[in-house]
Amino acid sequence: MFMATMEEPSMLRYSIAFPLLCTHFSRCVHPMCPEEYPHLKAIALGMCNKFLEEMARQTSACVMDACAEQHNLSEQHCASTVSKARNKKTMKQPAKKGEPERDKPGAESQRKDRTLTTNMDKLHLVLAELSLSLNHVPNFTVFEHTVTPAEYLSSHLETRFTKAIVAIAGYSQATQEVARPSEVLVGLSAYVTFIQSLGQLVGLDTGRIIRSVLLQQTQPRDAAGDQTLTTIYTNWYLEALLRQASTGAIVLAPALQAFTTVPREGEPPFSAAEFSDISDGTSPEEDYKVACLLLVFVAVSLPLLASDPASVYNTEMDGEASPRPRVPSPGRVPMTLTPTVSHLVCAGNPVVTGAPWPQRWGQQDPGLEGGGGP
Repeated sequence: MFMATMEEPSMLRYSIAFPLLCTHFSRCVHPMCPEEYPHLKAIALGMCNKFLEEMARQTSACVMDACAEQHNLSEQHCASTVSKARNKKTMKQPAKKGEPERDKPGAESQRKDRTLTTNMDKLHLVLAELSLSLNHVPNFTVFEHTVTPAEYLSSHLETRFTKAIVAIAGYSQATQEVARPSEVLVGLSAYVTFIQSLGQLVGLDTGRIIRSVLLQQTQPRDAAGDQTLTTIYTNWYLEALLRQASTGAIVLAPALQAFTTVPREGEPPFSAAEFSDISDGTSPEEDYKVACLLLVFVAVSLPLLASDPASVYNTEMDGEASPRPRVPSPGRVPMTLTPTVSHLVCAGNPVVTGAPWPQRWGQQDPGLEGGGGP
């Protein structure tokens, strides 16, 4: 009966009745038959554990399937869709005739009738029903043992999440193929975002689950003794990339700040730049923060330069801070200056420059011939 309940989506919310039924076993004990107490206790705890393990297993499987669906909506998967649309527009046949047709992004929201349900609809329905069942009671007692249903789900989620992270890397020891770090990061972000949203359905400490799993990935082995991302990528960089670099097939390009593959026969089956480009792991948000820090540095430095007697920024003309050319001392080599920013406000004092600075120290600035500022 329990398995039939777990197979029917409309009955999932009532599945918690089976573990709660085990709490009544203690009322079947009679003082006249004390020998029955150990047997009833073992049966009640065993059945309760079995029911909750199955509920947690099915819920965690549903969560991981939903995470995989979210990962498939990543922007990096739109290249094939754009290519197919272009080939269809230009009336060109695709290169592979046997390629299966893939759903376009947004197809999960297109339906002519509400009775038509997508895979994501089914997953959300099952997850909502199971979450309602697990949240029915925070805990209950079975023969003086306190049982918390959410902890079963937390344990299963931690195990499945760990396996899913390693599966995202797609490491093959035979072919030495592995996903790019940026691709793993995109998949990991999709999984973490969905797991964090579970806090709205189930009383889980999702932050603890994520921290525990990611902390295990920084070690050579996880709690189950399996390989982690640290071990996979360490071995791959040592065996695949650095070994090719020792033979000259891959060289370091200082201008690109990355390794690059030397074009020749028998070159590696992967592009070294895709796995060693430091800009690949950055984001627009991080670039924006760096730009803001650079502007702060410039804003703080300009007043200090203006107060320095030896600086070209210290001359004031008509109340405006404006650079004036200085006559070089005898024996001093002329230097080339670069144009300044047009308008820069620093600590409430505007620094306004009109025409570019003179290209040589000995030239006269046309803007200063009349004695006024720019």
